[in-house]
Amino acid sequence: MDLQADIKWIIRELQDVNDPKLIAIFKDLLKSRLSDQEPEITKEQKELLDRRLEDHLANPDAGTDWQELKQSLFSKYGI
Repeated sequence: MDLQADIKWIIRELQDVNDPKLIAIFKDLLKSRLSDQEPEITKEQKELLDRRLEDHLANPDAGTDWQELKQSLFSKYGI
């Protein structure tokens, strides 16, 4: 699709949305994108990200290989 077709599709879809939370999320997304600001995160989200970064830096090899994880998910859930 081209950009104008995408815009028209979004407008048509939004006219049928009856979920105030979804509209608020979309509105916030557009506001942040149009103002070129980074989305704000809460103090708790920042602390969680900092802890995860510390964990990663302390144990960079502790994670699971993507191919292994993908195969495990496929085997277990069929996805």
